[in-house]
Amino acid sequence: MMGGWEGKMKWFTEEDRKLDRAIAERAFGFRLPDALYRVLEAAWKKEGGYGHEFEGHFHAVTGLTFGGAECRYDHTPPELFPVGYLGVDGVHYGCVIHAPENAKSDYPFAQFSPVDEEGLIWVGRNAAEGLESLVSMRLDLLEAEELTPEETEDAREKLAELQQILKIEPSSAKAGRVFDPEPEVPAGWRYLGTDDQVGVLAPESAFSPTDPHRFDPAWPAAIFADRANKALDKEHPATALFYAREGWWLLWSKDDRGKADLRDVFADAYRALGRGKLADIVEGEEEPGEGERVPYEDIREVFNEEPGNPSPRRKGK
Repeated sequence: MMGGWEGKMKWFTEEDRKLDRAIAERAFGFRLPDALYRVLEAAWKKEGGYGHEFEGHFHAVTGLTFGGAECRYDHTPPELFPVGYLGVDGVHYGCVIHAPENAKSDYPFAQFSPVDEEGLIWVGRNAAEGLESLVSMRLDLLEAEELTPEETEDAREKLAELQQILKIEPSSAKAGRVFDPEPEVPAGWRYLGTDDQVGVLAPESAFSPTDPHRFDPAWPAAIFADRANKALDKEHPATALFYAREGWWLLWSKDDRGKADLRDVFADAYRALGRGKLADIVEGEEEPGEGERVPYEDIREVFNEEPGNPSPRRKGK
């Protein structure tokens, strides 16, 4: 493996600088939508591989600092798979993947701010639409940045190139737009909204047909955990996930002794739905403190490795 920031990837020819999709997908932890892959590939080809210039290109067109799982905070919804962060108040963006077991090629795109109480803000119903929102904001803010005329022109050229690649039409009207959190619901499935604006998407049979799916915000964690565990006992993991999710969103920052049990049933509900990847995110590999980031495999190490030579695991900071 090449060390850190030393140079660029050496396993490309000058004629064919193609980003290895498998490495990119392992770095981010999910199957990349074509639109997002094209953004990464354009930066890769333009800058000759991974390094400072690659990250600079990514920022120039999205306004985001390149990043993956290290962007997460303890209360980032597990369904949000980050691709970058804004650099202000921990705000990060990514794809919303409700059901990793139900393989899809595209996902909604959303923003999460760990200092707010709004939950996910959906900025695109798919990755291309989300990127179009980001590019629109980027164009709006470009004049306000302290850039030299040459830097501004370079950013505009990169943005124009990306518009052609993605076939998008950014505009001021699309900057800051917000969509209702309504994912595509497969036949025989159900979507139930939650306060964190993620919701529960699962087969209809995974929901209790008799449970009202209502709660009192004044409940302690123990009651949310009890409702979730009872739903699991009755083989209704989607109902269990509903109560675990609502309880965690309300109480993650509170001093409540029941939070450990709530975390456990949160993960158990995911596993019962066949969503081990999301359960792993909930559990992490150690208990982070409130507001701390969870453990991760450093995305830069993964992008900087050669095929067949995986990077070692690293703990989050």
